[in-house]
Amino acid sequence: MALCPSNTDCLDLIFQMLDQVMKLHPDVSEFHIGCDEVFHLGLCDKCMARMSQDSIGKDQLFFDHIKKVASYLRNKYPQLKTIIVWDDMFRCSHSSVVLASGLGGIVEPMVWNYQPQLQLAPGLWDNLACVFPSVWIASAFKGATGPSTMVTNINFHLDNHQAWSHLLISIRSKFKIVRGIALTGWQRYDHYAVLCELFPQGLPSLAVCLKFIQKDGSWERQREIAEVGKWELFVSNHDSRHCSQRLLVCLGPLAWQGLVGEGYYGWTEDSSSTWIPVCTFPGSDVYQLTIEFSHLHRACTELFNGDGISAWMNDFNVQRRFINPVHVETLYTRAESLMEHCRSLASRLEPAFVDVFVSGVTEEWRECFLTPLLSRLEQFLNKARTFVGD
Repeated sequence: MALCPSNTDCLDLIFQMLDQVMKLHPDVSEFHIGCDEVFHLGLCDKCMARMSQDSIGKDQLFFDHIKKVASYLRNKYPQLKTIIVWDDMFRCSHSSVVLASGLGGIVEPMVWNYQPQLQLAPGLWDNLACVFPSVWIASAFKGATGPSTMVTNINFHLDNHQAWSHLLISIRSKFKIVRGIALTGWQRYDHYAVLCELFPQGLPSLAVCLKFIQKDGSWERQREIAEVGKWELFVSNHDSRHCSQRLLVCLGPLAWQGLVGEGYYGWTEDSSSTWIPVCTFPGSDVYQLTIEFSHLHRACTELFNGDGISAWMNDFNVQRRFINPVHVETLYTRAESLMEHCRSLASRLEPAFVDVFVSGVTEEWRECFLTPLLSRLEQFLNKARTFVGD
């Protein structure tokens, strides 16, 4: 969906959307209006004519739009104490332009960066401090390592939080207050991208990152990782009557590195289930299935990219039927085993997903990730079957 800041109908639509959110959440005191990565701004005839007539640039066009949206919220919902906006559109604008926009007393920027080594311009904090007395920061607990990643890399996100913890020491004095941190996580990069790390897959990472923040960055990670026999964290569980504490338990080590290497997590025919953490938190079946699939996917990739197929079943030999069945039988047996495991996983997919996701998610995940793997295995087996026993 595209919104034009020079089209009054677009503003009316935004106001209706804001009203709907406020109707559902009438007691909120902070409201995040988004507005990050506005790449295609000032390109239509209306915006270009407006910029020419008013002698303004794209950044001023953007700031004026933000001011209208934020002012609408402030005027209609005086209970809102804070209106938050992403900071990245401020990064390329001179502080004098941002100051002239009048946004300093209306919104508060939230600075986002999701890397283990923060990639922010050196003058960013001084420029923001010239305009905004308060600031927020945003980290990530999942979703920031790739648009089709399946398994959350906990270490990656923990390092991101540690980097923020170190940076806060040097920037706190520049602002009246650093309001807080938002731990972000997403399941697709945009509306046209496939699903990436599903929410249950990221829950252990979220719990670990929250524990790090709770201890103000003083968490001794190596000591905690060493306690792999039983991993326990408490997360709040709210219902209409009371707030209780629910124990989140995983037996065995977590997948700290995401798609981990060989060793305890390595794929073997005899221990295909032992390398998956046994967890009991809500959605843990999805967490375990995605880890299982990631290892199946890697095992299939190793089969298809390995010397066995490239040396003894390459297209040149297959077309000429110049094949040694002894080598094919080994590859065929391996592919059959992988196909059996994929079908087993497919049968468990629906029961695991149905309790967590809305309709359609199971089909999308299966068709985007599992079905292509099954199809490739089936194609290989059909090809190899013609040579087995020749």
